[in-house]
Amino acid sequence: MKINLDIINAKYSLLLSMEEIAKILGVSKEQLDNWLINPKDLPDIYAEKLHEYCHSHGFRPNECQLSVTCPEMNFVDGDTHYLFHSVEQRRKGRAGRKFLPSLEKGDQPGLFSLQTDYRTAALLSAENHCPYWYFYALDAKDLTYEKIDSILHFAYARAYFKGWLEERADHPFVRQIVNPLKKADYVIVPQTNEAMDDLIKSFANGEITDLQCQNALNQYRLGMRYVIMSEKGMEHLRYIREFYSSHSEVADYQEFAAPFLAEGKKKAKEELIQYRGNGLYIDELMR
Repeated sequence: MKINLDIINAKYSLLLSMEEIAKILGVSKEQLDNWLINPKDLPDIYAEKLHEYCHSHGFRPNECQLSVTCPEMNFVDGDTHYLFHSVEQRRKGRAGRKFLPSLEKGDQPGLFSLQTDYRTAALLSAENHCPYWYFYALDAKDLTYEKIDSILHFAYARAYFKGWLEERADHPFVRQIVNPLKKADYVIVPQTNEAMDDLIKSFANGEITDLQCQNALNQYRLGMRYVIMSEKGMEHLRYIREFYSSHSEVADYQEFAAPFLAEGKKKAKEELIQYRGNGLYIDELMR
């Protein structure tokens, strides 16, 4: 990745000379000077060395760059929403179509998901063994959107787009929830993890009731995410820059998230027990 901005931030924040930075990276000063004059993609090892050094000295390059790009960490500015995208592997290319999945294929849109919190994006990328995550700006002016506030309605929508409803996909109640989403340029929905998906799948398979699913899902506080649903929405999405998380930075994000995830999982299990036998199963709801 290009680390010229991180080098400059580290230089002035940690009061390092160019010679000291070159030594940290294991390159000559001449080579370092050339990288700053002609920024180019570099092997991951250089980003790892720089970020690990900064981390060990109390400096966070990613947070510094975010504060410069988006002052005061204010991620909504008028019609512009600043968002983060996690990946399974590093994206090639930069902005525009090269980043985007295929769009509408019959009844199943190709969804492009972005997180509202950089820690979540960094963690999701790390879980996929990828140190990269990305920063975008969504110009929401003239775009239509839907927001799902009901966690149970979200469970239906999630199950539909995951293909877990199968024969029930054309049920009027499911269509009532899903059709507005498919017509929107983007939707705002809860961020999910694997444990939440397991709950939704169990509900769709008729293993737990609606009350069990709803109350268990409500115990997870993972924030919200934006899902781009249309070509127009994609055209309003502007790539800003790529970020890198070193091993120590990932450990920090994991430490930050661990208490919330553990508490959510514990409370979700308690809700499943408390509401066992209460509420309706999906077969009863969709007769």
